[in-house]
Amino acid sequence: MKTLHQAARGAVASLACLGAALLSAAWAQATPLTPESQLRPAGLERAWFTQTNLDAARNKLQGVTLSGDMLVSLSTAGFVEAFDAETGERLWATRVGNPDYGSLGPAVGQDVIALINGSTLHVLDRKDGRPIISRPVGGAPAGAPAIGKGFVFVPLLSGRVEGYPIEDQGEPLWYYSSSGRVYQPIVAGTDHIYWASSRGYMFAAGIAATGVAYRFESVADFVAPPAAGDGMVYAATGAGYMYAIDEQSGKEKWRYSTGFPILRSPVAIADEVFIVTEEPALHRVDASGDAKWVTPGVAQFIAQSESRVYGLDRFGGYLVLDGETGVVLYRAPSRGSFHPVLNTESDRLFVYSDDGLIQAFHELGADEPYLHAPKPATAEVADENADPAKPAAAAPAETPVKPAEAGPAPAEAPAAIPDPFGGEDPFGGDAGDPFGGDDPFGTTP
Repeated sequence: MKTLHQAARGAVASLACLGAALLSAAWAQATPLTPESQLRPAGLERAWFTQTNLDAARNKLQGVTLSGDMLVSLSTAGFVEAFDAETGERLWATRVGNPDYGSLGPAVGQDVIALINGSTLHVLDRKDGRPIISRPVGGAPAGAPAIGKGFVFVPLLSGRVEGYPIEDQGEPLWYYSSSGRVYQPIVAGTDHIYWASSRGYMFAAGIAATGVAYRFESVADFVAPPAAGDGMVYAATGAGYMYAIDEQSGKEKWRYSTGFPILRSPVAIADEVFIVTEEPALHRVDASGDAKWVTPGVAQFIAQSESRVYGLDRFGGYLVLDGETGVVLYRAPSRGSFHPVLNTESDRLFVYSDDGLIQAFHELGADEPYLHAPKPATAEVADENADPAKPAAAAPAETPVKPAEAGPAPAEAPAAIPDPFGGEDPFGGDAGDPFGGDDPFGTTP
């Protein structure tokens, strides 16, 4: 009995040591905060940091999206959290879908947040995370959804793009069958949504599901989602060309050659665009298509302040560039593996790690964010030049476009656009079912 007792004590001690070792390993693997000694020489300070609700041993933080004053994170377990972008305060958290299925998104709009889990579209209320829509889509999704005016748009691998009404779910869905397959997310602009197909086409459709406006053809495939800004659409190809396209007419205004493949989406801020090439290098191009500067060694763009540009090198190290010349002012190696949150709205820098750590930085003393497009004055602000005896003129009523009036898109392109299929069924035998007739997500479209 004494021997058994000793063996039991030894086993308990061994388990305790193993548990302590595993706990120590978990803490050792946690991503550390970027030290102040690294931030200060770069002219930066940490505004806040937070840890998302994540079991780092089983899941990881899949993505973080910035929209105005809100950051929204999504984990591989389907856990969605919203944070105040200026303070880091957690606003709400919710879980959606099946943690065993992959998720795409999130897309963050003014009123709703959309993501896809498996083959199911989930739409949440932006204010509190309350579920609004949960419905299967019509096939295998190709990328994250996009939020339009009253619609959420979903790209499918087959080339079909579907639009789902947010308010009245009884309305018929809008759809369009593209020429070629779709492998990238949809991008929402001011008046249109944009997506690219595998046959070198970029399509533009009304943001309120009013039909396809035009398509733009390139000599090479578009390998990244386009970017919209200041009345233009910027679309890049794997051949190293970036096209500047008029948002309304779909006509090419100019093109820019980088000399190297472009594998990331262009970044449009005001009337300029930033392009990262595979070299790697960062190109800053002005509104006329001329290069303002080209800086080698930059692998990702993060944000732009009033006088600086921020990015990462190929090893994840921070880079600070002079906004006027592109000269590297400071570089520092990264302690931990961080992913940047693209910010085209302000000078704030946000990065996150796979194990759920989110950090926010800004320039020293910049307590208020520098906005690239300042918000217009609200109607509550009185006009100093207005006559107090004269009533204010009422704003003209906006006539909404009802989905029922627009009707679902026809199976083929409008008359101004030739039928890309030549009368053939895009979902016919030659395309084939990549899943052999089985739904890989266990749902019925």
